[in-house]
Amino acid sequence: MKKILFVIPSYEMGGTTSSIINLINLLAPKYSIELLVMAHEGPRRGFFTEQKVLPENRLLTAMVGNFRNHAHVKQLLISAPLKLIRRACLGLGLDITGYVYGRVAKRVQAGEYSAVVACQERGATWFVAHMDHHKKIAWVRCDYRSAVNRRRDVSVYQTMGRIICVSAYTKDAFCECLPEVADRVETIHNPIDVRRIVDASGESDVDARFTNGQFNILSIGRFSPVKRFEAIPGMASRLRSAGCRFRWYILGAPVGEVYRMVRRDIQRLGIDKELVLLGEKANPYCYYARSDLVVVCSESEACPNAVMEAKILHVPVVASDFGSVREFLQDGVNALVAPIDRIGESVRRLIEDKELYRRLKKNCSEYVHDNCVAVDRIVALFDD
Repeated sequence: MKKILFVIPSYEMGGTTSSIINLINLLAPKYSIELLVMAHEGPRRGFFTEQKVLPENRLLTAMVGNFRNHAHVKQLLISAPLKLIRRACLGLGLDITGYVYGRVAKRVQAGEYSAVVACQERGATWFVAHMDHHKKIAWVRCDYRSAVNRRRDVSVYQTMGRIICVSAYTKDAFCECLPEVADRVETIHNPIDVRRIVDASGESDVDARFTNGQFNILSIGRFSPVKRFEAIPGMASRLRSAGCRFRWYILGAPVGEVYRMVRRDIQRLGIDKELVLLGEKANPYCYYARSDLVVVCSESEACPNAVMEAKILHVPVVASDFGSVREFLQDGVNALVAPIDRIGESVRRLIEDKELYRRLKKNCSEYVHDNCVAVDRIVALFDD
């Protein structure tokens, strides 16, 4: 059985981690997959218990980890001065990250693997670029126009044999930014572990604050500016003023300025019964299954997990008009797609127009997800 090394940033929640879990589960019968986790932190560590994880490198964790997550004194003693040195060097126009990555990469016995995979752009890909291996593959999971650093990235991606973008939109953006490596780029949508999602959706351990008896709306993701969760309190307030009976839940880690802004607006508008922040959940799928609608407000998405998971669990979607949206949703068939300033209006339509909602729900119920094409193409990458 071939051995594949996956390099991942951390065990944090998010679309990248969910996609990697799905991919590992689908490939596990065919390959022995091992993990190099750059920062051993985050709540999804338990999802990787069946894979061999290479021992933690404290120098690497110190470089890329989140300072507030370093609970051990020894790790803090390494992390604090290293981050201060890096900041000082950046002020002088120097970046020691490459030196650290190169030093750690030399310790990895890369030759025993059939392929080495950078599972995300930026850190994981920069690290893999320092590894000495004949088959290196990089995944790109973002609109690269927001991430590109041409001075560094051209040389980094020239070390990769193949570059996988998770949507056609993502591929177009990446090739526009880095045309020098366009000949090695292809599109493969994220495979989804349907069985795992469906099984988890049936679990009954749901937060007591999540109730039935009204039209339930779900949004899920990080409280980062790109998700535009800060627009939701205003929408919820207008829906309440229009007489709509609903409850809107947001799943996501309660950290960051956007989270604080949303919480302040909930209090200011007096909508704490209509808009509930449930925090981060290891199993979000049981919330999808109990929701009437999933709302995605994002400014940008590559291959949106929230959309794909909603489709698998047959939940209609209201989505903003981000670049890749029409690769995954059909407006008026299984979703309503609208500019961000009309998302609230679209939600109201589905609450009030029962026939429209029933039509979308019926179409959603007929969706069957097929991983065959994506998995076959990934297998071909490893077996070529």
